[in-house]
Amino acid sequence: MPRPKPIHDELAATKLAIEKAKLAKLEKDLPKASPHFTRYEDMPAPDPEARARFHARLSAMMEDMEAREAQEKRDWYLSITAFAP
Repeated sequence: MPRPKPIHDELAATKLAIEKAKLAKLEKDLPKASPHFTRYEDMPAPDPEARARFHARLSAMMEDMEAREAQEKRDWYLSITAFAP
């Protein structure tokens, strides 16, 4: 004759079922993750306004870098000509 389950086994099984149900509810309520683009080819094409903003920012950054490099070169030339006879 099979022995009945002890009460603590039944309680543990019930607690486990409750925790599983809580976890399933939490996972269901999680927001859907936005797609992560890992390759350039997978990215959506930018709209024309975003593309124009990108080109404007890139041009400004390049002009700033070129101006800084030119200033550094100018400063270097001036510094070495100070020692010239």
